[in-house]
Amino acid sequence: MDNSHEKSMRAKLRKEFPSKLTGKVIKNFKGIVMSIISRCLPKNLEMGKINNKLDDLEYNMQNLLIFGRIDEGARYIENDLITMINSSIKIAKHIVADILNASTIITDEEMKMKYYNMMNNNYLIGMEIYKSRHDFFYKIIRQIATNQDVKPAGIKRNSSTALNSLIMPTESKDCSRLQRAWDIITKHGEALDILNQEGNEESNMAKLGLSKDDIYSLYLFTNADFNSVMSISELMYNLVSIEDSSKSVHSLTNFVHREIVKLLLSNSENNLSERKRINILKSRLKDILGLKRVFVMNGYQDAINNVCNKYGIDISNFEANVVQKYLEAVKNQLYAVSGCDIDIDMSNMLKKVDKELALVLETTDDAVVPPTDKKKNNFEINDSKSYGMHMPTKNSWTSTIFTIFLIIFIVVLLIASSIYTLRPTEAKIFWSNSIAFMENLLFMTKREMSAIYLKGAQIYEKHIPQSIKLPKQIWKWW
Repeated sequence: MDNSHEKSMRAKLRKEFPSKLTGKVIKNFKGIVMSIISRCLPKNLEMGKINNKLDDLEYNMQNLLIFGRIDEGARYIENDLITMINSSIKIAKHIVADILNASTIITDEEMKMKYYNMMNNNYLIGMEIYKSRHDFFYKIIRQIATNQDVKPAGIKRNSSTALNSLIMPTESKDCSRLQRAWDIITKHGEALDILNQEGNEESNMAKLGLSKDDIYSLYLFTNADFNSVMSISELMYNLVSIEDSSKSVHSLTNFVHREIVKLLLSNSENNLSERKRINILKSRLKDILGLKRVFVMNGYQDAINNVCNKYGIDISNFEANVVQKYLEAVKNQLYAVSGCDIDIDMSNMLKKVDKELALVLETTDDAVVPPTDKKKNNFEINDSKSYGMHMPTKNSWTSTIFTIFLIIFIVVLLIASSIYTLRPTEAKIFWSNSIAFMENLLFMTKREMSAIYLKGAQIYEKHIPQSIKLPKQIWKWW
């Protein structure tokens, strides 16, 4: 902080925490301090003009660090708090400087600005902020929604109605309300606190570039069940996978953004030199610029069906409004950064799902598999030309392969059973390694392994003597 901001901060701290509270444990200390910070260090005042494309990231990183480093049960010492705040601001600035230095490998200025925009929209940072402060966001949005008269009738907190409304498109039809809410939280974070200033709602909404429809999206977002929102959001942001230069497969969001989170944490511990940090970011950037393979994640249909069935979400709406819109955004972003029209291979979206097999690994001895609505879970892609998708002409694995692997599976079971009583640890390792080998040999999906598992289990239970069977806990463990 510069001197003027620090002076303002100390004045507000002394007003909120008089000297008699020094050395005391203060109730709701984190929330009070974060509210003071949002007013003494408002967004953009701490950011240099040159770095304006990364000011959202810097602001969110500093606040995430501050919030995480405040010990709710610690005794209050003003100088210690100020020192920690200054340290957090410094670390955030270092990360931004690292990104700027890494970007020197991009020669085109317009593409460089697009890269900054990609890094600025760090959804993992946004998620961490929301996880830590979701009650804070709920209270602010509830108040502004009331003041702006945008509270929809019939929407109760934690209701399935709120969740299903959240996956619908915004007024502009550009994206789902879920994605729009994350865009706003990722962009503004703690700065949304200015919406809580009475009498200035309209002007503050304008400052943040928010409309009433945005408030409506945020209202649905904060009123939907927290765990269900996080589950469908993590699914959305992990939809797209990439293959890097070493042929390793990553979630695109993790590949682009998780390194910043890791650097943020390592920087706070002073574990990495500036040169190492920049080299890590340069390596990531080179892989992004040279992407050759981008595809929808393996096990896509299983994941979609499991999440939607668990939370009572309409699958067709989720796929049309959340999945398709997100894939469009990813394609546009990759094109802006790399300058190449990258096709997203969507063949994993076209695989049909056997619901009984998709649920088998989720089922325990006491569980009851609910009946499925086959009509509801059928997914059709209307435009097969979108994203240059490849339409498979036949099933990727045949009955012959299934039979071969089923035999191998049963043999592995027999071997594991025979050595379990004498060497249980070695049996577990042998079992795990054998299954991993089978999965990797033909790149089998969870659905395909589930089919082998189910059939093999039926044969095993029916024909293998009880005396040499594996204990049930080993089945559950696998």
